[in-house]
Amino acid sequence: MLNICPFCGSPGEKVNAHIIPKAFFKAISQDGDMLKQRELGVHSKKVPIGIYDDSVWCRSCEIEYGRWDAYAAKVLLQSPIEEFISQPAAYELKIDKNSLGELKLFFISLLWRASSSNKRIYENVSIGPFAEKAKVLLKSGLPGFLDDFSTIISCSDADESLISEPVRVRNLGVLFYRFHLGKYSVDIKVSNQPTPEVLLPAVIGQKDVLVILRTKRNSQLVGSVSKIAKDQLPNHSTGPARKGAQAGKFKR
Repeated sequence: MLNICPFCGSPGEKVNAHIIPKAFFKAISQDGDMLKQRELGVHSKKVPIGIYDDSVWCRSCEIEYGRWDAYAAKVLLQSPIEEFISQPAAYELKIDKNSLGELKLFFISLLWRASSSNKRIYENVSIGPFAEKAKVLLKSGLPGFLDDFSTIISCSDADESLISEPVRVRNLGVLFYRFHLGKYSVDIKVSNQPTPEVLLPAVIGQKDVLVILRTKRNSQLVGSVSKIAKDQLPNHSTGPARKGAQAGKFKR
């Protein structure tokens, strides 16, 4: 038993909670590759089933609030990345607004879990008063306003898939945390400052499609987003809009 669950505040059964869903690790290993964990000052090592922590939340919270993991894995792992890689700046995946909300809730959950984890790889993720705001959104099942934890997904065509220590980055002076999910990178805003206007076209919920930028790993996002804002990128949508549970409307 946990003494007190950090998320719900009640006693609960311990559970080995994955910070990054196991599905990302399994999908990569099935392709003959192996995700690697990288931390500053530590030799990289293979992590075939991912990194988990039994001190993040209780089993009940894992079931209730970890439900967005499967949805995020489904959307991102089934995206036609091979087709996207040949495009100049980004890929746009058709997805309904409520499902975009579910995807954003996954990233808020990822951020909260990393900030609560005792694992060394996440020790630099500290979101302070934003932790309570994240919990409120997760418990309500609402993604909040567009500017709450603004999230931008990008994809690298680098050969190596890896996990690295999440880092703080500043996009036009605004603080984001950057996570790596294999070939994906995700920037999540943790700041009271507004999201820079030039980045808004790529923020989850700004458009009725999911925008995935093509960037070099650990690069600045402004250049790729600017191409979208200037309408230099044609729409590349695929398939029917995916339906999902109600996750609340995005607002600005």
